[in-house]
Amino acid sequence: MGTLCNAKELPFNIIITHGYTQEKKVLKVYPSDAHINTEQPIELKEGLKTGIQFFVEHNEDMDESSTIEIQTSLYNDEDTQKSIIYRLTEDSTTNWIYQNKSDETFPWRMGTYLLRVYYKGNSYTTSFFVKPLYLNDEQVHTIHRYLEEKVEGIVYDLIYSNKSLTKYQDEVLSNWYYDYARYMMDHRESINYFLLSLEKDPISHLRGDYEESRKQEKVNRKSIQWEHTNRGLSKNLGGNNKVFFYNRIKKEDYNHKINQWMKTILSKWNGDIHVVIDVISKDYDTVKKKIALLKEKYKNLEYRSEYINTQKEVARTEKVDLKVQKIIVEKELKKYNETYLQQEKWLEHLRAIHSRIVHLLNNSFFSEVDRGNIKPLLTDNRYYQLNIIYEKSKLIQKDQGDKERYIKIYKPFWQIYEYYCLFIVLDGLRKGGFKLTNNLETNLIESYHQNMVPSGSFFSLENSKVIIHCWYDKYHSDKFSAEKEGELFFTPQEKKRPDIKLDLYKKQADGSLLFESCIIFDAKFRKFSNMHSDDYATSTYQQLTNYNMFFYLGENRPTRPVVEKVICLYGSESKGDIKKEVFPLTYINLFPNVLDNGEVETRGEKEVLEEIYSWIGASNIEEESSLINKSDV
Repeated sequence: MGTLCNAKELPFNIIITHGYTQEKKVLKVYPSDAHINTEQPIELKEGLKTGIQFFVEHNEDMDESSTIEIQTSLYNDEDTQKSIIYRLTEDSTTNWIYQNKSDETFPWRMGTYLLRVYYKGNSYTTSFFVKPLYLNDEQVHTIHRYLEEKVEGIVYDLIYSNKSLTKYQDEVLSNWYYDYARYMMDHRESINYFLLSLEKDPISHLRGDYEESRKQEKVNRKSIQWEHTNRGLSKNLGGNNKVFFYNRIKKEDYNHKINQWMKTILSKWNGDIHVVIDVISKDYDTVKKKIALLKEKYKNLEYRSEYINTQKEVARTEKVDLKVQKIIVEKELKKYNETYLQQEKWLEHLRAIHSRIVHLLNNSFFSEVDRGNIKPLLTDNRYYQLNIIYEKSKLIQKDQGDKERYIKIYKPFWQIYEYYCLFIVLDGLRKGGFKLTNNLETNLIESYHQNMVPSGSFFSLENSKVIIHCWYDKYHSDKFSAEKEGELFFTPQEKKRPDIKLDLYKKQADGSLLFESCIIFDAKFRKFSNMHSDDYATSTYQQLTNYNMFFYLGENRPTRPVVEKVICLYGSESKGDIKKEVFPLTYINLFPNVLDNGEVETRGEKEVLEEIYSWIGASNIEEESSLINKSDV
């Protein structure tokens, strides 16, 4: 039975029970670093009874530590996304996720979610699709594709508008190095097989040649003429007794067009792999340092926790603050460790392929072969396949073909929406004449494709009058921790991590900066009716109003909260007003609608840009008309 992964059968089974009788088996999973959009993902409908079985059929396949982790759209008290985790069993026990009881909440909204399996030290992923009641399949897939392409386009525009990027960063942002590594990983077995086969049995041509030998074999007229040449007389010491003979032989010749072409390919390929190894090695070292810093931070948090536990009358918010910070660091460590191990695996296999090519070029028949620039007809399958693999690898590189990725890591719908909101805000600033001025700590394009734009990502944008600091998913501590860590903002509330926070600083004549205010955007992939009630305060309303309580710790600090406005960006198809005011909050329906003719119309983008414009102030915008007009496009 089992589950397939790249044509290999894994012994575990995953069966989703949906509705009252329907069972849906997961047929394929993918290595977690290379999960792609499945052609026919398992489809679930909102609100139906749902359970899952995760089991093996034979005792020898059992792994006590194996688990299955299921993403949801729910959040816990620390505002962290919940996952549902079950252990592997030896029988087909159904774990009920949702049974449609009165006290239960269906754990998913419209879109795609990841399902990750940890089995015997390896991680596998697939996805399932939750279908809404008010959109058909084509509409949902159109919106998914639109969001992905829109965000990717904004990221490229944002990054390449930054003229201050170093040459190295500019090259890395093209992203082809990582795609190249994934491509080579997928084809490493074929490459090694064909290279080894070439070394053992290369194509050669027999050609006539002559060889000096003490043993007489086949001779001809040229052999007799040789005996009377200076060389022949010298070898036989001019005597009548022949010591050496000039025999006619057949010799293998490797220096012909097919091998010449292959030597050219291998030489260029060797150079490409060397460049990729060099770039990934630098990233590998950076990730290694980041892990060390996170471990040190976690150790300090533990010391702080131990100290707090010995003190009296410690505020609950202080304890919650430490708990949440530890959870965040643990998640970051897990994420970076996965990246570290993946890069380590890439480097190991790339170096192995690189070494084999170097050996083949220098220590085999290729040492006798010239390089050729004209591609001949490749009739031998080994030469043909190596040529195909090489040519496809070239398409991945920058400026070769389009910028399509070789593999796109599949992102859940809610995650794409969160990124969409972030980059719509950044793009609005760019359209208003602001330039990205900080060199980003991470490769933003690769991070986006890997579905792991780091929490706390920082973007600095400015024009001639003001500077705006944009923070993505940054955790803000309480006053004492913030002061200790040199942070400029703190909040006494439990909800400390808004999706997007913008800080506005006005440039002064003496070169200093004067802090003005903040504005907060929070992305919610939910219906408005699920977040707001006219009869009572919802948990979402409480969370969002808490974001009003941010204080500034810098110079000329005010004693009041500094957040001018909290705006909730929510994603769902809506026929009502795009913008709703529910004091003290503003709700904007930022979401693409699929029209009857199949075209996509974006709701809410203009309203978002107007809010940004209003907050910054007309006198601080250099391209006022650009900000508003372009939002209509």
